[in-house]
Amino acid sequence: MRDWTPPDQANRDRIATDLETNLLVEAGAGSGKTTAMVGRMAELIRTGRAEVDEIAAVTFTRKAAAELRERFQEHLEKKYREALNQGDGEERERYSRALASLDRCFIGTIHSFCARLLRERPLEAGVAPNFEEVSGPDEVRLRTESWTRFLDRLAGRDSRLLKRLAAVGLRPAQLRGAFEELSNNPDVRFPAEPVPRPGPAEIAPVREALEALLGIRCACSRTRSRRAAGTTSSARCGASTSRAGSRGGGGRSTSSTR
Repeated sequence: MRDWTPPDQANRDRIATDLETNLLVEAGAGSGKTTAMVGRMAELIRTGRAEVDEIAAVTFTRKAAAELRERFQEHLEKKYREALNQGDGEERERYSRALASLDRCFIGTIHSFCARLLRERPLEAGVAPNFEEVSGPDEVRLRTESWTRFLDRLAGRDSRLLKRLAAVGLRPAQLRGAFEELSNNPDVRFPAEPVPRPGPAEIAPVREALEALLGIRCACSRTRSRRAAGTTSSARCGASTSRAGSRGGGGRSTSSTR
């Protein structure tokens, strides 16, 4: 097993050595993507192509970022010891500088990377210098509060928006799902071209079809309710008969049942 070579070893070697090419690597879980990334980052340091503060490694989760940072540091320390033992002063110096400035290397999520860029130039970006990132439960809570405050403002004044919604038979609560969808996908455009309002002749057949569907549903619901009521009544009648028979005794139980 120690001499086993992965069938894609040539591609793995290229990831570590072909530093002039942008590469897209697709691989399954546990196939060695983090190892390949660590090797490529270390090779940038070894060859002098980049200093550690010129490297940005972006991950999806904080856990993955913490693991990547730890493994990158361990790899640099290993390479530093190898260069020290081999007497390669130039590589040893590069690894030493990288380890001393490792905190200046960005390794984190895409959200923290963007936040770092915004904090470097908050005025140009038009954000408060002391802004904070929110995610998970905090994001859901703030979104709910924003939706509630918006509706409160509309209800507190004679809103034309509410009148327009009422004119087409909509309530604000029915738009909550659309609000969540737009909030979860701020970078997606949802084109909605303006169309003329349908007239009575266009609305009538749609309304008739909906009323027919509602009528069928109501009829089915009433049928199920009657069946359920009949089943309950039968069960109660059977239980009463059984109790009457048990109170009788012997031959009198038939007369009591009648």
